[in-house]
Amino acid sequence: MNIISNWRTEEKIIKLIHMVMLLLFLLLSAYTLILNTDRHLEMGLCFAAYLALSLFRHLFLSHMKVTALHFAFPYLELAVLYIANTLDSSGAILPMFIIVIWDIVLDYDKIYSISFSVVGYICYMIKYIRISSQIPTGTIIFVFIIAALQFGLFIGFAFLTKLYNSQSRDLENTTAELHARMLSTEHMTLLNERNRIAGEIHNTVGHQLTTALVQIEAAQMLMERNPEDASKRLRIIKSQVKDGLNELRKSIHAINADEDYKNFNQAVGRLIKQVKAHTNLSVSYESENIEHLSLSHKKILYHILLESITNAIRHGHCKQIRIRVSEIEGNVFLTCYNDGVVPKELKFGYGLTQISEKVDALRGSFKIKVNEDGWFGLKVELPIFSKEGEYYG
Repeated sequence: MNIISNWRTEEKIIKLIHMVMLLLFLLLSAYTLILNTDRHLEMGLCFAAYLALSLFRHLFLSHMKVTALHFAFPYLELAVLYIANTLDSSGAILPMFIIVIWDIVLDYDKIYSISFSVVGYICYMIKYIRISSQIPTGTIIFVFIIAALQFGLFIGFAFLTKLYNSQSRDLENTTAELHARMLSTEHMTLLNERNRIAGEIHNTVGHQLTTALVQIEAAQMLMERNPEDASKRLRIIKSQVKDGLNELRKSIHAINADEDYKNFNQAVGRLIKQVKAHTNLSVSYESENIEHLSLSHKKILYHILLESITNAIRHGHCKQIRIRVSEIEGNVFLTCYNDGVVPKELKFGYGLTQISEKVDALRGSFKIKVNEDGWFGLKVELPIFSKEGEYYG
């Protein structure tokens, strides 16, 4: 059995529906108690027990690993409501069965929801039979048909709402995956472009220098026998070397990947700009003056940030990301947290494994955790100096 949602992660529309159902339950409870003045205490205890069970399931049980309690709790809630139903002499409690079934349909998977709806329907019809006992036999079938249609209409709408919610979540997952892939693709495209330029340098500049070397050897041989021809070849060599140097100057900046990391804050600023261009995320970034760090530190910190942001978009479905980089007592700290979904179990993929290995290489620490605000993310600590007191990098 799968729990479809819990209070922390479910969409606003589902939260709103739950709040409306809670309000309706409280109003119906008050109205039922007014109509059953002789059984205030017993029915009040039943309603209080139902609320306690329901709130525990929503706020605590839904965050736990699925156990037998997840199967049992909805039926406990229904049983408590059925007891209240036996005490009710007015029939006002009848809509509560629909409220309870709505609640379960929205939070549980299809198979469990259908089986629970069948049991709830039986309870609903038993109550209907009780309040319809004075109806003439000729119209009782018609009344039952109306009751079944009412029940089916309301519960059918609950299943449609859940279907919409499921499709909306699938669409969000697909969108998040696309955004994460776009972010990774931009980084890979840049690396591929550098490799392409490096290949062009090898083909163009390498060819020109090789030709120049052949011309130099020919000029050396002609220097004494034909100085004029040797001088002509030297001018050609000069032109080829000059062209090669120009090609080299134009390409050297593009293939120098380390330039991107030298100004760390600017590099992170460009990354955040890319994220905002592809998503509606709010990204806050705080940093102390860490430009004195070694290039190896900056490259590792940047790649950790890239992986963390990508995972937050792809798996966290978050709205906000907070990044902070600071230096304390010879160590640099990086934290990156998001307000998205906290995974029930964490599996290290290729990206997180690479981060862990790079951090270990610098004798640092790498933790994935939930911070004091309930946000999920990572905390990295890297020593700036080695144990021997030497500066890394």
